[in-house]
Amino acid sequence: MIKASFRILALAIAGLGALASAADTPRPRAAGGAALVSSAVAAPATVVGTIEDVRELDRHGRAATLALEQSLSGPIETGTSVSIVWEELSASRAARFGSEDRILVSLEALPGHSIWRTRLPDPEIRAQAWHVSQRGDAFLRDPTPGTLDTLRHYVLLDIAQREGATGTGYLVRLAAHAEKPVALDAITVLGDRPQLARHVDASLAEQLVEAMVRPDVDARFRSAVVALIAERQLETTRPALERRADALPHAAPEVFEALARLDGGLTTDQSARLIESAPPAQRRVAVRHLQGPDAVPKLERLLRRDSAPAVRAAAGERLFELEGDGALEPLLGALSDPEPQVRGTAARLLADLGEPAVSPLRQIVRGNDPEAASAAVVALGLSRAGDARAVLEEIAADHPEERVRKLAELTLSGTLGHDH
Repeated sequence: MIKASFRILALAIAGLGALASAADTPRPRAAGGAALVSSAVAAPATVVGTIEDVRELDRHGRAATLALEQSLSGPIETGTSVSIVWEELSASRAARFGSEDRILVSLEALPGHSIWRTRLPDPEIRAQAWHVSQRGDAFLRDPTPGTLDTLRHYVLLDIAQREGATGTGYLVRLAAHAEKPVALDAITVLGDRPQLARHVDASLAEQLVEAMVRPDVDARFRSAVVALIAERQLETTRPALERRADALPHAAPEVFEALARLDGGLTTDQSARLIESAPPAQRRVAVRHLQGPDAVPKLERLLRRDSAPAVRAAAGERLFELEGDGALEPLLGALSDPEPQVRGTAARLLADLGEPAVSPLRQIVRGNDPEAASAAVVALGLSRAGDARAVLEEIAADHPEERVRKLAELTLSGTLGHDH
């Protein structure tokens, strides 16, 4: 009894320690950054200012005074102060604005028939208040002078200029140099331009490639630039991409991805150079676009022997794309790979093969490799083949390994991967 009481006390103390540690961790603030370029054009006002006097109106409603430093667009004059309002719907985050925060923000009028009538019952006060656009997320903390200058020039263009070469130039400049939220929205806006290729000359193409390999952005941003170049077939970027591919020992993988998607694949020399000596991220790009008469044996070798799990997984996916049912044996072999990423990829692809894979998967489950057996069970569970379920029922009933039986039972019950 004493031991049990001591254990309960110890657990309680540990729990209190965890709570204290969590309490000491600063709560994150809303990141903002939603559609900043689009909002700067569409919203009634876009301004830069400093937050003062933050007030709680109710559980979720907040208000503050914004002292204006600069007006990019709209009727609010620089040097004045306005009332802004927004909602804080997440209890796990700190308030998005605090006193002395300097922000770029797009503002819109309050909805006429909404909860704000209750929060701000005085109609005169309500009429003078501005709501932060994009449901409170159209803001950027501490914008740089370069971002503000470029965005202001873009917003002040007339529609024809904004949608033509001049506006395209400002957007590319934002993509290459602005803070990530502004740069990402600039790429989004560029992607919506029907005549984009006409306006991206050699100079802008160079800046766009620079934007793609910025060291201060994440994979999502870089992928967005690659997609823009590829989907809009921006041929003017080719010289800048090729210079980077040839001049640097290991150019950024996005350089090769963009070239491959412009051309429908990499050249034989590019693929060989990457596969033989490049880091895993670059090898993965080469593998994903490998083609030609010797592509299949190369991919089979890479699936078995490459040192990087991501490259082995990519080799399996490319084999499946090129060979379909012909990739069955190599993918079955990949179920014995030491890395879960590769086994999982192989299981998914084998499931997509359907009926031809069911009997071989059954044999894998009956073999002596428990990791391969588990991966094969997952493949059977993902398969839409008619007899896959019967094989799973057989495995759940009499497989000698308890772990494999339990996995088959979970797969049959549809609870595999669910949180409880």
